[in-house]
Amino acid sequence: MCVVLAVPAPRTLAATVPAGFQETLVVDGLTAPAALAFSPDGRLFVAEQTTGKLKVVKNGAATTFLDVNAVVPSGTQFDSYFERGLLGVALDPDFATNGFVYLYHTLCNQPPASGTCPAGQAKNRVIRVHAIGDVADGSMPAVIIDDIDSDAGNHNAGWIGFGPVDGKLYVATGDGGEDHTKSQSLASLSGKILRLDASGAVPADNPYAGSATFRGEIWAAGLRNPWRCRFRGDGRLLCADVGQDTWEELDVIFGANNYGWPTTEGPFTLAEYPTFTPPIYAYNHDGTSAAIMGGDFGEATNFPADYAASYFFGDYARGMIRRVVLDATGTAVESSALDFLSGLGGNSVTDVVAGPDGALYYTHIGAGAVRKVSYVATNHAPIAVADAPTKSGDPPLTVAFSSAGTVDEDGDPLAYSWDFGDGSAVSDGKPSPGPGVATVDITVGHRPVPLITDPVDGAEFDAGDALTLAGSATDVEDGPLAASSLTWKVVFHHADHTHPFLDALPGSPQGFATANTGETDPDVWYEVILSAVDSDHMTGTTAVAVVPRTVDLTFETTPPGFGVTLDGEPHLTPFAVTSVVGMLRQIGAPPPAGYTFAGWSDGGAETHVVTAPPTPQTLTAAFAAPPLGLVDPAAARAAAACQRAIGRATAAVVRATLTGLGRCTNAIQRCIQSHRDDPTCLVSARAVCAKALAAAAGTTAKLPRAVAPRCPRSADLMASRGLDYATFATQCDADGTAADDVAGLAACIARRERCLSERLFQLEAPRVGELLALAAVDVPAESCLTNRGGDGAAVAVADAKALGACAATVGSAAAAFASGRVDAATGCAQTVFECAQRKADPAALATCVTRARAACARSPGADDAAAQLRARIDARCGDASLAYATLRSAAGANLDAVAGDCAAEGVADVDSLARFEACLAHQHECLVADLVRTAFPRAPVLLAMVGRTLAPVDCPVGPVPAP
Repeated sequence: MCVVLAVPAPRTLAATVPAGFQETLVVDGLTAPAALAFSPDGRLFVAEQTTGKLKVVKNGAATTFLDVNAVVPSGTQFDSYFERGLLGVALDPDFATNGFVYLYHTLCNQPPASGTCPAGQAKNRVIRVHAIGDVADGSMPAVIIDDIDSDAGNHNAGWIGFGPVDGKLYVATGDGGEDHTKSQSLASLSGKILRLDASGAVPADNPYAGSATFRGEIWAAGLRNPWRCRFRGDGRLLCADVGQDTWEELDVIFGANNYGWPTTEGPFTLAEYPTFTPPIYAYNHDGTSAAIMGGDFGEATNFPADYAASYFFGDYARGMIRRVVLDATGTAVESSALDFLSGLGGNSVTDVVAGPDGALYYTHIGAGAVRKVSYVATNHAPIAVADAPTKSGDPPLTVAFSSAGTVDEDGDPLAYSWDFGDGSAVSDGKPSPGPGVATVDITVGHRPVPLITDPVDGAEFDAGDALTLAGSATDVEDGPLAASSLTWKVVFHHADHTHPFLDALPGSPQGFATANTGETDPDVWYEVILSAVDSDHMTGTTAVAVVPRTVDLTFETTPPGFGVTLDGEPHLTPFAVTSVVGMLRQIGAPPPAGYTFAGWSDGGAETHVVTAPPTPQTLTAAFAAPPLGLVDPAAARAAAACQRAIGRATAAVVRATLTGLGRCTNAIQRCIQSHRDDPTCLVSARAVCAKALAAAAGTTAKLPRAVAPRCPRSADLMASRGLDYATFATQCDADGTAADDVAGLAACIARRERCLSERLFQLEAPRVGELLALAAVDVPAESCLTNRGGDGAAVAVADAKALGACAATVGSAAAAFASGRVDAATGCAQTVFECAQRKADPAALATCVTRARAACARSPGADDAAAQLRARIDARCGDASLAYATLRSAAGANLDAVAGDCAAEGVADVDSLARFEACLAHQHECLVADLVRTAFPRAPVLLAMVGRTLAPVDCPVGPVPAP
């Protein structure tokens, strides 16, 4: 087996791979390799981000296929500032016959005389060039799509690829780095996955094709920086979306779906954000840097069979490649992430692609190399090690080289060859994955010594500052060097990784402006590097650090505890952030339900941009609600007493209705399950029902009588500054129920509360209508109960007792859940209401609301109540002998009807008890909200004052249905 030891040296990597795999060099000597693509004949195309060159790699050597600098339109220039540059490459599906190559790169439309591209003039675009052999044909490229915003220099995305099934060109774009909310705007191309014909035309079957308002190119929205995506052979598209401060995520892309940025990032539930699509996998930063790089599918490799269902992804900041195992559909992850390749260091992986040889290729942007991981059961390539005790000195320089440490994993005998530039090589002819190569850098002569005089090491900057770069250099042989021998480079450091910022600023003095948009993390600094070249073409470098001034910004609201947005992301106040001084931050104050925006403390609009000041600042958003209190203290006390009476009476109706129906249906269920041969059972059950339902009806009838003495004037109920029942009364009148006095309005409230309670109970016991019919129980004409199916049959005797206990528990647990949530919401709202009615002075109101907030916090929240519901149902229905399929069946508890309700809400595949419980709790929360709004129209506004919401965001909100 052959070992080649050569000069000069690539960066040594301490990569670790699983047993049976080997990591080897493909090509080095590249500049910022960012993206990879293979041609059908096995050539590797490598896009260099900062140079704008597309390289072709054959036999371990790279040549230039195209320099984008040479094909930009006249009057423009290729832009490699920060994260801009040549970012993506794709070959046409018919490349073998048409030779088309597609490139994603950044263009500055109005280049300045010096410095960075002016604001708004940098745009990302996709072009198409034509290959003739290993070079582009030299003609001007075709523009496929243009004017994709690159506002701050980062968050450009850049992946492009063709769908293997539909043949369309897909383009991943970032949010532009400045205004993250562009990801949610369908009028913007930013933060999207675009879908195009190969010519750039919009396909007719795109979700927004032909729209006069939305961009027809958009396929999916709500992404931050989907730097790398990949298609599976069946057309499934996965994108890795680089996160902000907390999460990295992997998304399955579907047409017209929205992935939530900047409203959310990382995992979430459909109950939290029903209009967004959650990631299938996400991992937390855990206080460190992270930047996910999408990769490729195991089925595209020749790895062992247990890797076939894997998806490989890299992390630029953490220096690793990991894998997750997907289900057969490619839409769910079946395992925790597994390590595959580690030890690469930061600033490493930017693309991961399966090659035609079945190996997994990846870029190492920091090392300027492309490397690969191969499955090698036997005959591994040797690992070459080369070193020299003396690596520099004056001429003539004698160097002794050593290959100590060179090994072969298989223990094969090794043949060595030292290459000093004459092309000689030695091979023993044994087939192998390739020779091992190690190199040593040798410096003969003196390097020039550069000196930076401005800025000084450790100098501070504010975001947006214009910094002067001044320096000089001397050389032992040449003496002082001319300014033309000097070149500046600026590297942007973020936490424990870096980003290119500015390259090749020639001469001295020079200058650059620090960024005031883009990366908002304060853990940043700039490394200013000065290089000098002498007449012997030797290079010396030196560097200084420029660090930021930072400031703390605090955000509050009036009333306290409401949410605001910072750079498009929602936050609950109060909260504080540390920012670089001078950084531009977008703040927003979307008003909560029942409130209007009243103003920011700095006088800005509801959403506006602020510049981080040099000293700490508190920014307060004020919200205004409709007047709450009554001027007359006596009227205020009367309104509070009236509302309290309505709340108590309606809560009693809910409990009585749920309890009565539960007793009735449990009695009938026992008859058909355990006493099917006892003719007297249903007679007894009918008597139980009569008593239970009569008690519920009596409680409902008592409501007007309980309310009337406490609400003597209908005007107090209707007043907009009192209880605000005017809208509700109008709905009652529209339904044919007169509500022109207290008695009529109270009767309408009672009937609606009973109706909603019956509908709620039917979620717990879908067979209630069928069971009542079996026992010949008369259902009142105004009842909201319906027959939702079922055949009147019982299940097997062996399961009868367990099923009966389970069905009864579902009803009682859900009834307790609903009653508890009604009590908690109305109790909290009543506490705040009394503050609002009886504390006219703003200071006294604020103090009272603060106490109310603490009181409300002591009542169980929705999550606690849902956990109790699940625990009670699990205890009775979690028996292994009682299959969930039995519960769903019409001959069991007929929960299939509930599963249908869940599916209608977008919660599909309710195929387990746990998913049924989650859907049941969610549906109850929504109906509880309707119950509370009926009894307490002002509850949403009042609860918002103490930082609470009445219902999940995806509950339908509208008029309460009539009985």
